[in-house]
Amino acid sequence: MRRYGINNTLLVANQIEALLAIGDWDEADRLSGATLRGITFRVQMCAKGLRAQAELVALARARRDAAAIRNWLTQARELISVARRAAAEASAVTPNAGGWLALAEAEFERARGPARPESWSQAAAAWQRLERPPLVAYCHWRQAEALVAAGAFRTEAALPAREAHAIAARIGARPLLRELELLAQRARLDLAPPPAAFPNRSAAQRKSSA
Repeated sequence: MRRYGINNTLLVANQIEALLAIGDWDEADRLSGATLRGITFRVQMCAKGLRAQAELVALARARRDAAAIRNWLTQARELISVARRAAAEASAVTPNAGGWLALAEAEFERARGPARPESWSQAAAAWQRLERPPLVAYCHWRQAEALVAAGAFRTEAALPAREAHAIAARIGARPLLRELELLAQRARLDLAPPPAAFPNRSAAQRKSSA
């Protein structure tokens, strides 16, 4: 069996990420599965594979293809089991394992149906602690999406969407910016940051009123 070194693993992870960015869910799923067989239980690959499978389930639901839905959900259940075992093995070695598992769990929920906003909030918090802004932004986007699906108030759903938008703008994540703008249009969310307190008052006025 071929074993992947760290550099090869990162290369494959980047390839999967690029496929996910352009919406090639089938190839992302295929490559993540092939990589899992080579490197034996990498929770990161599981999370990326589950993202692809969540998208494939959504497409199958849109087509009302019951057989395809069952197929992708079966694969998703197998992959989340692998992710949980992988995280248990890797948690003593790297704190990233917990972040990837939180992301994998949220993607698994998304495959089965609308994920709970709390799952995405927890995943975002995990990546915030690990200082991974792109993943924080991704999780906040999905959190906002889940809040919209759950019928939350627009002001509530706008909070994580705004956070994701600010991070995506800062790091130049254009595909994510586009997704957030589409969500904002669809759900009528305000992505602009709230106005600063007393925007029309000068510093002298603020000082004199203190």
